[in-house]
Amino acid sequence: KTVTVMLKDPDSGQSRDLVNRLLTKIYRYEAMNTLPERLKRLAGKYGFSYNNVTIRNNRSNWGSCSSKNNISLNLQMMKLPDELIDYILLHELVHTRIKDHSLQFWQKLDQVTGGKAKELAKEVKKYSTYSFSNELV
Repeated sequence: KTVTVMLKDPDSGQSRDLVNRLLTKIYRYEAMNTLPERLKRLAGKYGFSYNNVTIRNNRSNWGSCSSKNNISLNLQMMKLPDELIDYILLHELVHTRIKDHSLQFWQKLDQVTGGKAKELAKEVKKYSTYSFSNELV
């Protein structure tokens, strides 16, 4: 999950925009080639079902589940550790059964995450869904 880019003027806004576009394309490619299969595997393992999965570049959330059980995933998930990717996928899969964040929802999510739902929820909040800008050195 490491990408190295050499730029003539790395501090320019134009360079940052170029890198953001490049990383977005890479993450979209990776997300489309890994997340749907990973979601399918976890759904099968835990007995969940969903209709469709889409990959988007959302600014505000890691994923969502519609009332018709269509799951939308943020391509920015590709910058996360595998354990957090699985947590987000499981979070959305639990929403196929429980549409809110009630105690029942958290109990089910805790069950499928091996008792780590709250810990993983806290950990994922350390990452931004929005931009790569803060990550550029």
